[in-house]
Amino acid sequence: MEVKNISLSRLLKMELPGFIETTVDILKKYDVEKIHLDFWLKVLEKNHEKIKTLQVPLDGGHPLSEQVANWHNERLKFASSINIQMKGIIKGDLPSLRLDVEIAEEVVKLYLSDYRELNKMSITLQINNFLNAIERVPKAKNAFMKLGLIPYIDALKVAHQNHEKYYAKRRRSKTKVLKRDENKAIKREGELALRSFFEQVEVANRTYPELNYAPLINDLNVLIAEHTNLINTRATYNKKRALKAKAEKEAIAAATNVLGASNSY
Repeated sequence: MEVKNISLSRLLKMELPGFIETTVDILKKYDVEKIHLDFWLKVLEKNHEKIKTLQVPLDGGHPLSEQVANWHNERLKFASSINIQMKGIIKGDLPSLRLDVEIAEEVVKLYLSDYRELNKMSITLQINNFLNAIERVPKAKNAFMKLGLIPYIDALKVAHQNHEKYYAKRRRSKTKVLKRDENKAIKREGELALRSFFEQVEVANRTYPELNYAPLINDLNVLIAEHTNLINTRATYNKKRALKAKAEKEAIAAATNVLGASNSY
């Protein structure tokens, strides 16, 4: 069993601190001295303290804070609504919908059941994964459609997208005050610490076969998979946005040529 690969350099500055923090939390679940990873826990904790400087406090004091908070509350409202309605549908137990209920229940339970216990960054990740699961798995989308939950999922998607849009705008305006070169150096150090830690886990797994590293590696792989999904989703969105912009530019150019040709007569 190996630790999955992840392109850490493609994580945003605002995402890396949360990734390291969760990695530290995962490692703390285990007896680090017994599994010979106590040194790496200290390294990651030290890097987390340093990399937290990339997270500028964003609570209040900014003109976009109110919109960020409002859209966050909106997405919580719709996530809660989907959760509550799902419980009612399960309780109703209609024989004709049992297979669809089973499929939808699994997705809701996986991503929306305990989201209120998470921090905002983790909530963003869970909602993102929930929406992606529905979009990428036809039978899941079909199940939610049959259960009449698609309008609420669409509303959740709009609220989530607006939250991310205003959050990113606020983040960009806040981070302008930080030193870019220093930020890059801190981010690189964090990435290097994570890569070295993942390598050390694999070395320890090979060196001490009598110890069971599988649960730790599995926990790390779940975290890595979630963030890889986030990276891929962002890349797909950026590609679509670039293609749309290119198409619009070509359409404008074509229209301009047509107008120019008509005016020449």
